[in-house]
Amino acid sequence: MSVSGAKARQAALSLPETTHAPHFTMTAFAVRGKLFATLSAEGDFLNVFLADTDLETTLMMYPECVEKLFWGAKARGVRIILARAKQVDVSEILQLAWSRKAPKGLVSSDRAQQVEQSPSAKGGRKEVKR
Repeated sequence: MSVSGAKARQAALSLPETTHAPHFTMTAFAVRGKLFATLSAEGDFLNVFLADTDLETTLMMYPECVEKLFWGAKARGVRIILARAKQVDVSEILQLAWSRKAPKGLVSSDRAQQVEQSPSAKGGRKEVKR
């Protein structure tokens, strides 16, 4: 169980219209100019900015790899310790942050594309006859 900085970067950049740029000593990830995460220069942690409504739930769902991220006196998201994280967890948390910053039309389009690519949409689900 460990995610490299390169894999975390790949997960962030896989989200639609995500760009990256230097941000002080880190790499910032944004969608249409709105920052949703930063990766440390060493690639050992990822700061992910979440809505207040998602913060506590994320802390409870991923206690082994996240900690509360403070910006000044206010908690603004989570810090994912990549050495303790699973790739699927990193991707899920990034998706959550991205969906809060991306325009609603882009989020809807991305969700529709995910449904189209799911096994059940491709006939992977078997019909049960009664």
